[in-house]
Amino acid sequence: MSNDKPITIKDLTEILGPVSESVKRIDQSLWLMAQLQLAAEFEPDQAQRQKHYEKLADAELAHKKAREALTEAQNNKALHLPDVGHTELVKLHGKVKADEQYKPVVDAMDQVRAASDQRTALEDIAPVLTRLREAWKR
Repeated sequence: MSNDKPITIKDLTEILGPVSESVKRIDQSLWLMAQLQLAAEFEPDQAQRQKHYEKLADAELAHKKAREALTEAQNNKALHLPDVGHTELVKLHGKVKADEQYKPVVDAMDQVRAASDQRTALEDIAPVLTRLREAWKR
């Protein structure tokens, strides 16, 4: 078999591209199968795994709502004072007014922190179930 034209890297890339994609999909499938096996070993009862997935979904939703509440608190200040930091506001209008202006934001930040802590605690209970859930979401 004689070929006058040498094969370039570009040619090889084009030839091997579909093979590379197939190997990538096989790798993803094997990873997913391994995670499913780990999940079954970690929690053999499918109903319990489903409950955990639901708790994760609820925690994620609570975290999302807390972040939205924080954004709303940041955008809708309680008083119509200048949009400056707390320290500057204390200088301009006193501590009471500054605290009143930023209390909704601080409260919302506390809610985000609590929701994040709750979600992290659930994820830490069963990391393999968390990884599986994330893989299914992709």
